[in-house]
Amino acid sequence: MLAVMYGMTADEISAVVSGKRSAILMKKKPKLLNTPFIVYLYEKRGCLRNIPKIGYTHYRYDGRGAVVAECICHTVTRTNADGMYDNDLNRMLCMPMREICERLEGKPGYVWQIEDVKIYEEPKPIEDFGKNAPPNEWCYVERRMQNEQQRQDSE
Repeated sequence: MLAVMYGMTADEISAVVSGKRSAILMKKKPKLLNTPFIVYLYEKRGCLRNIPKIGYTHYRYDGRGAVVAECICHTVTRTNADGMYDNDLNRMLCMPMREICERLEGKPGYVWQIEDVKIYEEPKPIEDFGKNAPPNEWCYVERRMQNEQQRQDSE
C-alpha cells in the first residue's frame, strides 16, 4: 500500500511535533491516495548550494537525513492564497501569508491537515522505504507495515 514521504527541515518538524503546525502546504495533492493516508516526515540534512551571481549560500537545516516521524493526513483542501488573508491558514501552517503566497507563486495549492504524529525512537533511513534519494518536496513510498502494526497495538 502507498503512503507519502515529505521532506522538512528540523525546525519544521519541531513545529509539527509541538503542535504549533497542524498542516503542510503543497503545490499538488496525491492523485493515487485518498484521505486519510500516512505521511512519513523526512528530516532534511544541512546543505550548501551554489547560487549563480550570488556565490555560496548555506541553508542550515541541521537535520539527520532520515525519516524521524509519521503522521496521518486526514484532509486535503484546495486553497488560493494569492492576496488573501486567513488567520486559520497562518496558524495551521505556522508561517506568514507572505511566505504562503511566495511558495504557491500565485497559483492554487493544497493544505494537507495532519494529526496523530508518532516520533520514532530511532530515525529510519530512506532506504527502508524503497528510496535512494530524499524527496524534493514529497513522493510516494510503500507503507511500512511494521509501523502500522505498532500503531494498531498502541490504540
